[in-house]
Amino acid sequence: MNFFKIPKNIFSRDFYEMITVGLFGSFYIIFLIAIYSGVISITQDPFPKYILLFSFPLFLIFLYLSKIFPQERIGNCLHIIIFGLIIAAANTYWGGNIRINGPLLSAYILLMPIYALLLDPFLPWFIASIVSIGLILEFILAGSISFLSGIEFFCKILVFFVIAFSSSTLIKKILLEQKNERRIKKAYQIEKKNREQAEKLASQEKILREQAEDLAEGLKQLNEAKSVFINTAAHDLRTPLTELSWGLSGIERGIYGDFQKEYPEKAQDIIVKLQKSTERLNEIVESLLSVARIQQQTLSYKKEPINSKILSKRL
Repeated sequence: MNFFKIPKNIFSRDFYEMITVGLFGSFYIIFLIAIYSGVISITQDPFPKYILLFSFPLFLIFLYLSKIFPQERIGNCLHIIIFGLIIAAANTYWGGNIRINGPLLSAYILLMPIYALLLDPFLPWFIASIVSIGLILEFILAGSISFLSGIEFFCKILVFFVIAFSSSTLIKKILLEQKNERRIKKAYQIEKKNREQAEKLASQEKILREQAEDLAEGLKQLNEAKSVFINTAAHDLRTPLTELSWGLSGIERGIYGDFQKEYPEKAQDIIVKLQKSTERLNEIVESLLSVARIQQQTLSYKKEPINSKILSKRL
């Protein structure tokens, strides 16, 4: 952790560590200087004395253990117990044994907002429970129990639980707000992603539409070229076919000599085959011209009655 960089989120372990280490470390240094200079005197009771002298190292050790503990909540509870023990030992400065019910009792209240930074609603209740158990044990072991002292202890315990309830409720509210914020952020990210996908699909659709228009234009030009080709080819074929048909007719009528007299059967056979081929080519040319007229929408239709029997035989 970088202690020179303030975390953006105050409700985090990093900010909690920065606050606790910074405050406690400062007080510990002042405490050691005061002891060394003789400004304050420390108790000679070994247990609280060594707890105070090694309080900050103990604090850091258990702070580290609370981070690596398998169950983070249990680690935090152990850290709270050590923190509470250090405060109880510090009460010996004003005389008496190590105790919770002393001048530093209010320090336990300050633990609640500090540990609230970890956003665990259980920890304020744990602090209140630990302090209450300590107060009850001290009350029982005090020996001289009076009604007023009992009321005093009860009020102190009640104050801790009221503060624990308030702290826990506030933590739950913060957790709920954070959860809602995460949901809103996630919904925004999903909406942003969907919007980007929609824009991408719209862009792809535009590209596909432009490509389709280009293909349609190309197909239209191709159809026009095909129609021009068919029309031109049909007209170009009709001219030689007409000449061929006239030539065959002339041969058949004997215009070009006595070919039929010299070879009557062979000539007749050749003429018949040529005439059939010419008729077939004429039909093909007429079909090509009809196709061209249909595509150019210039074909005229003539309605005539047909014989269904003849049509069925042809099919």
